[in-house]
Amino acid sequence: MINNSSYIGIKTNNLKNISFDLPHNKITLLMGDSGSGKSSLAIETIHKISFNELSQLMNLSEEPTNYSIDEYINILPSIAFIQNNYNKNPRSTIATYFKIDIFFKKIFSYKNKVQSRLFQFNKFDTACKKCLGTGIEYVPDIRKIVDYEKEIKNIPFKNWQPTYKDLYSQILVLFCNDNNINAETKFGNLDLESQNKLLYGISDKKYKINYKLQGKKRVKTTQYIGPIQELKEIIKPKDKEKKYYSQKVCSKCKGFRFSENVLTYKVYKKNIGEIYSFQIDELITWITSHKKSWQQSNVEQIAFNQILKFLNKMVDVKLEYLNLNRSIPSLSGGELQRLRFAKAINSQFNNFLYIFDEPSSGLHPSELNNIINAIKQIKDKNNTILIIEHNEVFKEISDDTVILGGKKGGELVQDYNSKEKEIIKYFFFKSNNNILIYNESYNNIHNLNIEVPTDSLIAICGKSGSGKTSFAKFILPKYCKNPTYLDQSPVNGNKYSILATYLAIFDEIKKLFAQENKVDIDYFSFYHTSIGKCTTCKGTGTLKDEVENINIVCPSCKGTRFSKKTLQYKINNMNIYEYLSLSINELITIVPAKLKKTKRVLEFLQHINLGYISLFREITTLSGGESQRIKLASTFFKYQKNRTFILDEPFRGLDINSKYKLINFLYSIIQKGNTIFFIEHDVLAIKYSSYVIEFGPNSGINGGKVLFVGEKNKIHNSDSSIIKKYLKDEMVSK
Repeated sequence: MINNSSYIGIKTNNLKNISFDLPHNKITLLMGDSGSGKSSLAIETIHKISFNELSQLMNLSEEPTNYSIDEYINILPSIAFIQNNYNKNPRSTIATYFKIDIFFKKIFSYKNKVQSRLFQFNKFDTACKKCLGTGIEYVPDIRKIVDYEKEIKNIPFKNWQPTYKDLYSQILVLFCNDNNINAETKFGNLDLESQNKLLYGISDKKYKINYKLQGKKRVKTTQYIGPIQELKEIIKPKDKEKKYYSQKVCSKCKGFRFSENVLTYKVYKKNIGEIYSFQIDELITWITSHKKSWQQSNVEQIAFNQILKFLNKMVDVKLEYLNLNRSIPSLSGGELQRLRFAKAINSQFNNFLYIFDEPSSGLHPSELNNIINAIKQIKDKNNTILIIEHNEVFKEISDDTVILGGKKGGELVQDYNSKEKEIIKYFFFKSNNNILIYNESYNNIHNLNIEVPTDSLIAICGKSGSGKTSFAKFILPKYCKNPTYLDQSPVNGNKYSILATYLAIFDEIKKLFAQENKVDIDYFSFYHTSIGKCTTCKGTGTLKDEVENINIVCPSCKGTRFSKKTLQYKINNMNIYEYLSLSINELITIVPAKLKKTKRVLEFLQHINLGYISLFREITTLSGGESQRIKLASTFFKYQKNRTFILDEPFRGLDINSKYKLINFLYSIIQKGNTIFFIEHDVLAIKYSSYVIEFGPNSGINGGKVLFVGEKNKIHNSDSSIIKKYLKDEMVSK
């Protein structure tokens, strides 16, 4: 009997024709540097093969795939637990996503003798009429609209289109003159009354404005209407407007999502909105407190027992601070992965392959054991486990460790630590200008009063659900100078998106090729409307094989995306495809100095350990670690100084060398006169911070308190700090 799955000749993405045997009913750990091909092997090849084989047997629609492999035998059905959360449906909640709502609908229907469909919030007649079942509404956010450092005459309002700059600047000055406001003053230096007049005011009279628009003279007679007045409260803003709004709990249904009529029906004196909004540990207590009553009914007993099984597994993976009404898009990738852990532990399936992508990501060091125990429980049901990880603690539970590496990744190697670590010197950035946050509340944070350092590298840590994100995303930016918040969402792109387009340097490179070859610049674009595209694949580089339902390399352009004529034009004896396919390390040596932006971007990418990647790399194929660093590079490249950057787990998914590179990069940003706050669980990252803000002591209603704020090297003097235990062997001196 064969006790392993075999995969022979794998060439997916950067994998170098490798072969891989996966032993059944064992735990295999897959390690390697960021970008070495771990996801390409585990997710894009092994999981996708299993998924499509199962789809064929069940006559389900298959997913087009990009894996490349010669042969595979004796495979298992697989489930992949990936880190990224791509669910964008605001009506998708923990209750609906995991089908727990079915049991609650049954209970409410039985107890109130009405149809169960009444207790769905995704139907117009049962949803709250104000928020349409989303539980939220959008309000204009002053922090996202106002540039406090701009003078009034220079238009400090970001939602006013720059095309109408001449019109807006004139009407602002006229309105200021009528209201005794100095238009030469920075918005942030105005008194509160003047700020409110500009933001919310509507002038009594109309102004006649002579202005220019795209070089043409125009005349307009109009009132002054403040930027907040223009952006009224709405159910859902358009995508281009969304950046000026913030979400708040629906004022009509209080976030319950249901109509007033539905909320009149109750079970044990609670309506369905109240029950879904209970914190998980509170909900367990509430259900068990009524156990004597619901055990009398077979319908209720079956439903409540199923609910409790799921809720208890949520507690096992340390998610007791969530509630069933929590929308899936609002969860971090780590939280969603742990929720699926809870579901997997409950499952009675065996002989499955479970693939876990960075299960330690987003976890406080104290929470690791819970995930390790969950993995063991799943394996003990005769399942096979494949774990993608950088954290070496998983070696202790693994039967085998497989390492990917090599010069450009994609090769099976013997030693994960073969590359010399670039250990960098710790540097302490003294804060000279603290900011005082006064009486702030958000989620589980109540009446927060705290003095926060600036002009430094500040780590924000604490257990999952302790209040880190609530503080960093919704409180802190209000007090910071020019804040930029960078979350964990993946880099967005379509089938035409490559690294060069995302980083906005493709135009400069196309211009160089056009000038050197004295032809139209459009020859060097592969977009579907350009003259330079391959006409067979319309510039995508692939075609769909309708019989096999897989994506194949375009036979005409061989995946280059360009037409044959375009590929005849060369620089340095390379066509544009060959030029863009060079690694960053190779390209930076030949890029001419006149391509100033391109040169700077390449230096940035080298600085954060992405020298192995190429500008032709498709955005959608980036690993989690690569995606996070690309966003960092893009953001920092736009804003060089006098900024406050707030980063959500920037060290997530990085190998040890990439972490050191990133620390060095963050140090360089601070040296240019910026402040960096970062939310992190990674002990190494916290080790290199100058200050620490720690939330806790636990999660949800048992969190939201500041356990420590101050210099990192003084954290051991704290009686309440939890993280200090894990920093003990990691502290460095100045």
